Amino acid sequence: MKKRSLNISQKNFLYNLILTLLICVIIFSYMIFYMPNVYLEKKVESYEKDALSVHNFFVKHKSYNRDDGIMNMGMYSYYVPNGENTIKLSGQRFNSSVTVKNKELISFLRYMEKDDFKEFDWKEFEDLTRPVIGDFKKELDKLFEINNLEKIEIDSNDTLSVKNIDGIFLLNFKMSSDESVAANLVLISKDDTGTYVSIYPYIFQSIGDIKSTVFSAIPVIFLLVVLIVFLVNRIYSKSITDPIIEMSNFTKRSKNEKNAKYDLQISTHDELEELSNNLKELYETLTENYNNLEKNTKKREIFVKATSHELKTPLQTAILLNESMINKIGKYKDTDKYLPELREKLSKIQVLIDDLLFMNRIDESPIYEDLDLSLILKESIKNHANLISEKKLNVEVNGSLVDFVDYDHFRIIFDNLIKNAIENTESGGKIVSSFDDNISIINYPTEIKEKNLEGLFDPFVSGSIKKSSGLGLYIAKNLLEDMKYDIKLSYKDNKFSVNIKKKLK
Repeated sequence: MKKRSLNISQKNFLYNLILTLLICVIIFSYMIFYMPNVYLEKKVESYEKDALSVHNFFVKHKSYNRDDGIMNMGMYSYYVPNGENTIKLSGQRFNSSVTVKNKELISFLRYMEKDDFKEFDWKEFEDLTRPVIGDFKKELDKLFEINNLEKIEIDSNDTLSVKNIDGIFLLNFKMSSDESVAANLVLISKDDTGTYVSIYPYIFQSIGDIKSTVFSAIPVIFLLVVLIVFLVNRIYSKSITDPIIEMSNFTKRSKNEKNAKYDLQISTHDELEELSNNLKELYETLTENYNNLEKNTKKREIFVKATSHELKTPLQTAILLNESMINKIGKYKDTDKYLPELREKLSKIQVLIDDLLFMNRIDESPIYEDLDLSLILKESIKNHANLISEKKLNVEVNGSLVDFVDYDHFRIIFDNLIKNAIENTESGGKIVSSFDDNISIINYPTEIKEKNLEGLFDPFVSGSIKKSSGLGLYIAKNLLEDMKYDIKLSYKDNKFSVNIKKKLK
């Protein structure tokens, strides 16, 4: 049983889903373990920025007269002029001024005037504030009696951080627990006129609350991400798989359809379009090669069948002649007379065999180069000089024609055409070859069976009164077709013309 495999679309979805899960794990890990801390830091920075903005406003205006929403309900500031015991207080809903009478507190105010706040000495600060706090408790004892005071331990993380931001001394008293984070920002700055102090309290949810919010959002985020991935994958996979399916269907169809046309229009502007173009070129090349192979195979089949048939007659005749001379039967006792006849039959067989061997080499890959075709024809004429001399023929070559062709093809073409012209021209006749845009070879006088003119390109068909092998024009036509040339024959007034013309592209 054949194992079922996933198609490209399914594989692509599976890979994308796995990748999405990995990305979700990374994102959710960041959201759970790192983002709350980042959120906390950013939130503290935001509160500090707001506190600095309010404090700078108070330094400039000595009061709160702004409604931009930055101010906290519990925030207040006070200003102590240098050398005075008066403190100016300002909150979101009040402005006030008080005069300090307590000596310890007045000493603390003078200390603040002298301190430049470049360094914070916590011990010195406690030493100065301890008497103030002691006096304050004494005053409270006059008003209240504390019966019981029980200290409650809270699991919290208390910290104090100190910063100096552009001359403003910022103290952050922060208490963190599992439930919340509470802090007081104390900002202190000075100028030539006095000292400015702002207190900005804030509280917000703890990291645990943030994490629980993140946990509750994970399922929704995950489902949303999977849905988006699914939709994007469907669109993306379709853009990939559709062209591949089209090409696959074409290859299946082309196996059963001879000369199927590659008509796929794939315009993806990527490797798939390049693959389609390469497949088209490959298919067209294979189709062309197949058609050429089929054509040459058919030509060879016809030629071999015809040759086999033509070989029987001279071969049987030669065998009979040979046996009759050996047995000295009747007139065949005269071997001097019939040996030349036997040689003629054997020569004809040799020619047929040579042509048959040549047809086996006709499909060899040609080597193209720029050649003067008139020079190749002159070589063929030179190779047949003895036959031309015997028949006292006048041969002319006029003009020239240069083309990108294979030398061996045209050498064989002209050999066959010149040999055909010599054999079929009466003694003392003329052969005229002309080269311009086309090629023409005319021989005269000659006698052609006009009814056979159209069939002269078939193997072993001769148009002359004198029987010949009838292969010259057949071979020339096939080689000219390989070189993309057309050949036409005409006969008029004892003149036989061969006209060769380049095929239009």
